[in-house]
Amino acid sequence: MELTPQFDDWYRGHYGKVLAAAVVCAGGDMALAEDATSEAFVKALQKWDVVSEMKSPMGWTITVAANRVRRLHRLRLLRRAREEQFGSADPAVLNHYNSEHAHVWEAVAKLSNRQREVLVRRYIHDETQAATADALGVAPGTAAATLHQARARMREELTPNEGTTS
Repeated sequence: MELTPQFDDWYRGHYGKVLAAAVVCAGGDMALAEDATSEAFVKALQKWDVVSEMKSPMGWTITVAANRVRRLHRLRLLRRAREEQFGSADPAVLNHYNSEHAHVWEAVAKLSNRQREVLVRRYIHDETQAATADALGVAPGTAAATLHQARARMREELTPNEGTTS
């Protein structure tokens, strides 16, 4: 694996965007997002001759990062379940949502993987409905419906209930 000037320039220009998408997919867990993003770029470099010729190399890389987030998240859940079962859980690992925006990340975490991915593509990368549908391999109407469902779920999660005080 050898870095080429073309890949290096592309990497520098797109790392932040892919990382932002991974952060959303990871529900705000920066360490998880950074791991997934790094691995996605390693895969892109390994397949650069093919990836560089794609219609959307960044879209491919975001998809790889999102898939890696899901795999890493599943592994963490399994590890946490084992730690809870057998004790000695590390509080720092168990409380990775500790931030002033925890309520937002908790709402994002409640979305399905597909809903998070559609939100990322629309609001982080400003993709059109058609581009999002194409990247996900679904009909444009499906992408629109998924975005509508994601926004409704976020609104539901983030709107204070009547009678509660905040």
